[in-house]
This record gives sequence, C-alpha cells and structure tokens, in this order.
Amino acid sequence: MNKKTLNSIVIAVLLTSNLILLGFIFFSKPPHPAMPKQVIIKKLGFDKTQTAEYFELTKSHHEAVMALESKIKEKKKELYSTLANANGNTNVDSLANAIGQIQTEIEHTHYKHFTEIKNLCRKEQLPAFNELSKELGDLFFRNRKKKK
Repeated sequence: MNKKTLNSIVIAVLLTSNLILLGFIFFSKPPHPAMPKQVIIKKLGFDKTQTAEYFELTKSHHEAVMALESKIKEKKKELYSTLANANGNTNVDSLANAIGQIQTEIEHTHYKHFTEIKNLCRKEQLPAFNELSKELGDLFFRNRKKKK
C-alpha cells in the first residue's frame, strides 16, 4: 500500500467520523423538560375538574404577576433615567425600595397562588402537595433560567 492509498483511507475515515458526529449533534436533541404546570398536575394526581380549576387559577395568577412585573419595569425605567441627571441620586433609594416592595408583592402573590392550589387538593392529595412544596422553588427557578 502506497502513501496515496493510505492517505485516502485516513481521509475517508476522518470524513465519515465527522459526518457521524455532525449527525449526532443535529439530530439528537436533549429531552424537553416538562412544563411546571404538567409536573404539578401529575404529581398531585388532579382529576379533570381539578385540572380545569387549576388552569383558571394559573391564568389569573399569571395576569397578576405580569401586571406587577410591568410595574417593576416602569420603576426601573424611572430609576435608570436618573443617571442622565446631574444630581440623579436623589430618588435612587426610594425607587429601589419601590421595586423591592413590588417584588415582595410578587412573592406574596406566588405564595397565595400555591395556597389556592393546596385548597384544590383532596385530603388524600395533601401529602403529595407537601412533597411538591419542597420542590417548587427549584421547579420554577430552573424553568425560568432556561428561558433566558
């Protein structure tokens, strides 16, 4: 076997291995994580009626949180617009405190939402809810971080 044949075989093997690697990269997608709503429904074992009520709760909860996040956005615009002023530090503390108060309100809204979900549970579902409550922070934090 001469050098030309050996080089051709090496090139063919390398080309084939690269094509296989590219195939794995493009055609194998990581499993899509379950949406938190579906995880909650499954872990709590909600029936159709409970699921319908749960979706109504989540709809109103989402609207409330979006309204509060909109308020935070406005306060942040106000806060950062003070940078353009020569004496921009006059309202910084009050604006930062206002943002913090709205964030506190969001957390209270979340807590109330999960209390309402707990109230949807039947007596036999409460142990599952108590287990789920230990995972809620991670479940929603993980989902939010992946969206960014």
